[in-house]
Amino acid sequence: MTHSLRSQALRPVFFGLALLLLATPTYAQSTSNAAILSNFGRGDGESRTVFALGTRAYYGVGNRVAISDFSNPTAPVTLGSVSVPGRVEEVVPVGTRLYVASGDGLHIFNVQNPTQVTEMGSVSALNYGEGLAVNPPYVLFGDGSAGLRIFDATDAANVQQLAQLDTLGYVEGVSYSGDVAYVAAGSRVHMINYSNPASPTYVGRIGSPIDYYQSTTVRGSFLYIADFFGGFRVFDISNPASPQDVGFFDPADRTARISLDGNFAYLANGDKGVTILDISDPTKPAEVAVIDTPRRALQALVSGTLLYIADTDGIRVYNVATPSTPVFQSSIDVQARAPGKAFGLNVQGNYAYVAYGDAGLRILDITAPTGSMPQVGQIDVKNASNEGQARQVAVSGTYAYVASRAAGVKVIDVSTPATPTLVTTLEVSDAGDVAVDGNTLVVAGGSGITIFSLADPANPSQLFASDGLGYADRVGVSGNYAYAITTGSNVRVFDLSNPASIALVGTVETGGDYSEGRLTVQGDYLYTTNGDLLIVNVANKTAPVVAGTYDAPSYAYSANVKGPYAYVATERDGVRIIDVSTPATPTEAGFAVPGNEIRDIAFKGDLVIAANGESGVTAIQNNLVTAINPGEVASGALVIYPNAPNPFTAATTIRFALAQQSEVTVSVYNVVGQRVATLARGVLPAGQNTVPFDARALAGGTYLVRVQAGNAEVSRLMVLVK
Repeated sequence: MTHSLRSQALRPVFFGLALLLLATPTYAQSTSNAAILSNFGRGDGESRTVFALGTRAYYGVGNRVAISDFSNPTAPVTLGSVSVPGRVEEVVPVGTRLYVASGDGLHIFNVQNPTQVTEMGSVSALNYGEGLAVNPPYVLFGDGSAGLRIFDATDAANVQQLAQLDTLGYVEGVSYSGDVAYVAAGSRVHMINYSNPASPTYVGRIGSPIDYYQSTTVRGSFLYIADFFGGFRVFDISNPASPQDVGFFDPADRTARISLDGNFAYLANGDKGVTILDISDPTKPAEVAVIDTPRRALQALVSGTLLYIADTDGIRVYNVATPSTPVFQSSIDVQARAPGKAFGLNVQGNYAYVAYGDAGLRILDITAPTGSMPQVGQIDVKNASNEGQARQVAVSGTYAYVASRAAGVKVIDVSTPATPTLVTTLEVSDAGDVAVDGNTLVVAGGSGITIFSLADPANPSQLFASDGLGYADRVGVSGNYAYAITTGSNVRVFDLSNPASIALVGTVETGGDYSEGRLTVQGDYLYTTNGDLLIVNVANKTAPVVAGTYDAPSYAYSANVKGPYAYVATERDGVRIIDVSTPATPTEAGFAVPGNEIRDIAFKGDLVIAANGESGVTAIQNNLVTAINPGEVASGALVIYPNAPNPFTAATTIRFALAQQSEVTVSVYNVVGQRVATLARGVLPAGQNTVPFDARALAGGTYLVRVQAGNAEVSRLMVLVK
């Protein structure tokens, strides 16, 4: 994008800022009614953030914060590290404390002894912890789509929420100057006075529908903004109620973070590395140097004469005593992830067949997915022109059919998983999805859908090619019917009962934003995603109708169904477990957030196997379908399991197991310790027991359920949403 003609006038400002003051905030976790078991391909995880204080650098490595000493910048020494449940997005050291924003929430650590880091306290995220600024004792926490939350962290073990603000956009970054916070939230930057942190007020805002603001930095009367699409932006905020757009610089890539030092700005520009600008005149920023980093530069920060860069694969350090000629000093590399990106997958027996983008087809041994999922085979899918990318895979018998975009559909013999062999290529334009049922192969591509017979699975023969239906994003097949999503957000139904005369028999327009993903049919219902979960009743093939929808917390790429649950793969919020036993009213029952950009879902028994983008493949357990075995309960012990659903809007079910028949009391308490309900009191048998909890008379918030059996007592938190 070029900005040579961009007007310097004030950008249009729109919408408002809603303020919510929560007496009893509800907290989310990185999992609910689910457990993350293992992963293939993630490596140590991405380095997305770095903060240096003196000669000590704190930086994220996946879900770890590492601490290194750069007293000798050419030979850094790693001092220690600490892990959190979610991916580390921001770190801020203040004195002997280290504040960490991660996907699962806010964490506060004591780092006085960096070799023995101890956690002092934490608060769970409502959505996803992304932005962080600390002005002791206050913490400004960017909680994704849940907005800005302001905490008093005087007592780190008992952090108090003072306010929550709906920023009408996903919070990416937070900074402050004095008593004003600057919050980058999608297409808006809000300026919020928090001198009274329990009752903050907005004093100005910047907004434009063509921009996406990622971070902010303030110096004097100038606000510097990292605009994902618009590069480096400078606003005069002398009058916060009327900010003026006075300067910009186009770095030719997406700007993620900005830091300032003296007369220079350091821009983390993704694949373009780090750009150093002279901002002695803020209205005319001028490039003085560019540092090419091995991968994506996501943050750059100066301490003294050293520039620290987080570039996803590690930390790189440069001497910038002369900013126009940065000099490389050293790097700390993290364990590399597996090359490629997991887009789609199929599970057959003890193997997961993964469409891994540029890396082709990877075959993983998932005999014991709770431990590890080693790769046993791999094959490239590119054509002679080095084009093609594995996007989805279907498996039938000893053959895998890989939708490979420009390289068509690859037919691969996987009879020996360690040595997959290319058999033939089906020439389908821009093949993005494949589905198999019995002897039928259906392919989605640039020319619509193409249907093949697998009577000879090594050499499929074409039966049908759609004409005039436009591009097909995804396909499915079940019995005598094939299903497709085509241009115009249309769900199409094709009758396959006569292979010589395949016919389009039904259509319903659904709206939404489709990309490649999965389409699943179970019984009378079709499940897919159009940014959210979409359920279509296809009982009448000639007149399909939309039956229900679930609004995903972030963009939903794909969905798959097993039993009463749909599993929705989202861009930012992991795998969402949705109860679809009543298709008209799908309800979230749990989730797991193993990383960003979940692209597809498959199953091995009751385990969920997720294609996790650049983070590889992850095995997840849905605790709602995991059998409760009384034999697992030790003699005299008591076990409580996740209530379902959780969070819930009106009612939920408490589940626990007893080793022996016992006198039991089940009670519910609010966050200040008051008992608000007694659900059961009496003798219950050994084994699994369930107790319903009707909470319609209670206010929304966090509650604790406590089960007492004899001298044993267990409890669990649950969230009521109203």
